[in-house]
Amino acid sequence: MNWSCMYLIPGISGTYAYSPDREIIAIAAGNAIHFFASTGEYIHNFSNFPNTSSISCVAYSADGRILASSFGETIKLWEVATGREIYTLRGHTNYISSIAFSPDSQLLVSGSWDRTTRLWDVARSREIRKIKGEESIHFVTFSLDGQLIGTIHNSKIIILYRVADGREIYNINLAPKWAYGLTFTDDGRLLTNTEFEYTKLLQLIIDTNIDEYFAHHQQISSLAFSPNGKILASGSYDTNIKLWDVTTGKHISTLKSHTHEVASVAFSPKVEILASASYDKTVKLWEVATESEITTLINEDLVSSVAFSPNGELVAIASNNIKLWHVATGDYVRILETNLGRVNFVAFSPDGQLLASGNENGSIKLWQVATGREIATLHQARGYMESVFSLSFSPDGQILASGSEDTALRLWNIATCKRLDIISDGKSEVNAIAFSPDGQIFASNRRDNKIILREVTTNKEIYTLTACSDVHALAFSPDGKLLASGDYGGNIQIWQRQ
Repeated sequence: MNWSCMYLIPGISGTYAYSPDREIIAIAAGNAIHFFASTGEYIHNFSNFPNTSSISCVAYSADGRILASSFGETIKLWEVATGREIYTLRGHTNYISSIAFSPDSQLLVSGSWDRTTRLWDVARSREIRKIKGEESIHFVTFSLDGQLIGTIHNSKIIILYRVADGREIYNINLAPKWAYGLTFTDDGRLLTNTEFEYTKLLQLIIDTNIDEYFAHHQQISSLAFSPNGKILASGSYDTNIKLWDVTTGKHISTLKSHTHEVASVAFSPKVEILASASYDKTVKLWEVATESEITTLINEDLVSSVAFSPNGELVAIASNNIKLWHVATGDYVRILETNLGRVNFVAFSPDGQLLASGNENGSIKLWQVATGREIATLHQARGYMESVFSLSFSPDGQILASGSEDTALRLWNIATCKRLDIISDGKSEVNAIAFSPDGQIFASNRRDNKIILREVTTNKEIYTLTACSDVHALAFSPDGKLLASGDYGGNIQIWQRQ
């Protein structure tokens, strides 16, 4: 059994650069650089990067002919007109955090977490100077006359070097203030930017249709396939819900109404109604066909999770308690009190008779849906850092999988309420778990951008997928042929079983 990435819908990283004439904007997202006209029209992309790369910097040369980009410890130079890769520059030994061209486009400067500032001859594609520092370099730029290099070390120390010989001529520590950028002015002043200019990019996206080409610009919290498997819904901390065509990977629509982070999305199993839960203390129901909001439930506290019962009649709402809401009547059926702090996650058993809940203190409980009676406490928290992040029933309802902050993936026998197994690498919070519809495999995340697929009968690891960033959401399609993942960087990947 092999799996491959069918689609990557990139999140917006905040790494971008305008062409010198301000007519084109290059935006790094996923493992590609996407080019848009300033009015929002898509032009093309450069995508000759490793699948696991994350592009950290982009910069145009002053003449607009060359684009530089960095990922990891490497810099690539591109011919803008043709998209041809010109050179690959290597030398840094750690993450490259900033790059900039000289005003005459002949030199490129780069700063890295390896504590070095490096100067490159663009035409010859070689390093001509390495300047060692004592702190990680977070920003580099040239003065307007090209004679000086401005650098920011550890976001607090500004050091100026002469281009001619690399000599330090100015050093000031801004602590406790922070600086994220430097600007040389026409009159010779040096200005520091104390706020990210990321908000400017987001405003451009809002004002144009660029948003349609990307997933999200903050962490993806939840993913859900429609009952027919044709639509994928994604919820994000950027407050938006997006709908995607699974066949093409294209954007269908964006549902905008929540005012804070979207924590959870879920499709009704019977009709194409989508439920969304948010930290704005609301749960919303959406009619997918018309992309319209049906109703809003106002809660007294933030809502962490939402789930439909298998017959589509009830919605479970996780907050400081658990509410069971009847969809048709609009009434609350009952309220389940855990008295253990916030409930992070809820999941119905496949037959709809049980509801599982996971709390911020690590407790996992089973409830009888018909009566609201607590049946069992599967796991009682014994200390700090055990918050439950994810729950998933096996399709036959015999096993419950739980993922926690304490790095443990636990498997529970529902009939006996006993733990079957515990899987932990001691490093990775388990944010997401999903069983395949045939019950043969289950997927979970690992901190190093990995998705681990395991055989249910043996718990043996049978396949590993590498995502763009740490994974926070997983969902199998109804036919089990696809697996969707959403990560910290706002990227969505759809994986296909072959």
